[in-house]
Formats: sequence, structure tokens, C-alpha cells
Amino acid sequence: MKLRALSIVLLAAAASFASAKKDVPGAPAVKGAVAGRWTQDYDAAVALSKEQGLPLMLKFTGSDWCGWCKLMEGVVFATSEFEKWADGRVVLVTLDFPRSSDGVPREYRERNNRLAAEHGIRGYPTYVVKDSEGKELGRLGASRDASVDKFTHDFEALVGTMPEKKAAAPAAAAATEDEMEQWIRSHLSLSQQKAFREKLSDSERAEFPSLAFAGRDLDAALERLAQERRKFVDDVQKELSELSPADPDAAKARKEKALAELKELDAAQAVRTAEIKAERERKRARLQELLRKLN
Repeated sequence: MKLRALSIVLLAAAASFASAKKDVPGAPAVKGAVAGRWTQDYDAAVALSKEQGLPLMLKFTGSDWCGWCKLMEGVVFATSEFEKWADGRVVLVTLDFPRSSDGVPREYRERNNRLAAEHGIRGYPTYVVKDSEGKELGRLGASRDASVDKFTHDFEALVGTMPEKKAAAPAAAAATEDEMEQWIRSHLSLSQQKAFREKLSDSERAEFPSLAFAGRDLDAALERLAQERRKFVDDVQKELSELSPADPDAAKARKEKALAELKELDAAQAVRTAEIKAERERKRARLQELLRKLN
């Protein structure tokens, strides 16, 4: 691929970080794959599994309607124990079939249906375990006695010999470098990777990861604001439900005060939201500036 064409590919990736729904804590990544972290990017996950010789698990799920799926998320996948077990040793793919259109990018919906048909999925959840060459080793499902120990034991029984967990990076700078390398490997061919590195100075390479991965942190900040507002409303509603029967006048006064407090909270959050969006635009522009050097 010519360098100009390469720039177009990378600029598209930069634009997607500014506009697509990004990772919030617990949500699968939309683009790219990192061993031990959930992603919706099936192609990147398959490539990573093959490249690093890691087992691959496809999670066919209905995140917003399937009770068994929600149970497994709560007792297994959302736990720190599972995260520690999977980190660096398993490539995890979420193939979601929600009733709402939120959460699954448009370009993945038809692909998810195709993969479900290819794998003969008849119920949810279904966890398909494969080796690094794409050979299916077996399937796992939900159970009333599900736990991290039980699930990982069953998974390891299918895989046989689990890969050793790689040592953690000794310093934050090394971890950042690893993160950049993972981004490059997920998006570029070997020849494109070489061209990319040759065009960036050492300082620009050091700057690149914080730009390429900025979207997930910024969207997490926005989600925290939304959670703060939801908690305020929930707390007030609970307080009013307790006051209303016993003291209607106190409940009315509390409601009026809560509305004023909510107005202040919304104003403060509007300022912070604008700051986050401005920061996103600044970082997106800088990322595009670096990528344009490849022309």
C-alpha cells in the first residue's frame, strides 16, 4: 500500500476514535484486540490469537435481554479474578445480539449474524473455545452454580496447556510502549508498520499511545458524569419515597431543593462535558497531524 493510502487508513482510525462509542469500564473494545480484554473486533482478535499463539474465546451473548448471559457477566466475566486469569493468556471476543441497537457498531451486526450461523449457535450464551489456528476445541455455557473457578477450570480442560502469563511491564513507560505496539499490530500489516515507525521521531512515538487510546479514557470520564447524575436522582427518589407518607410538606420542600441542586449539577456537568469534548478534539487533531506525516 502506498504511503498516501496508508495515511487514509490511519486517519479513518483516528476519526473513529473521535466519533464512535468507546470503551467504558467493563465494555468490549470496538477496535483492536489485547489479550485478556474483551473486544468486538473479531478480525483483530483472530490475528492476535494466531500471532501470539493464544486460545480464543467467542462469547455469543444477548447483553440486554438474556438472563443467563447477565448472570455469567455478573458472577464470572465482570470479576477481577477472571480479569487476572485471562490477562495476557486468552483472546476474548464479544459477539453481541442485543434487542436495542446500542453497543454494537453497524458494520458488525451482519458479521455477528454470519458468525452465529457459521458456528451453529442455537442459544445464548454460548462460549466457543478455539486454538490459535482457529480449530474449535469445545463449547461452554451458563449454569446455576457458575463461578470463576468453575468456568476457568472447564476452559483449561478444553485448551489443555494454557500459555504462561507474560510478565508485567516494569514501568509505566514500557507499558505505554506495549500499548502503542498493540495498536500498530492491530491496524497495520508488517510493511505498513515499518513505514509508520520510520516516519515518526522518538518523541512522537512516545506521544502516539496517549493519542491513539485517548478515546477510551475520555468516554469513561463522560460515563462517570452520567453515573454521578443517575446516583443523585436515585438517592433523591429514595429519600422522597420515605418522606412522602410521613411528612408531605417535608417531601415537597426536599423536592424543590433537589430540583435546584440538580440544576446546579447539570450546569457543572455541562462545563465538564464541554471540556472533555474540547480535549477530544485537540487530541484528535494532533493524532491526525502525526498521521499526515506519512503522505
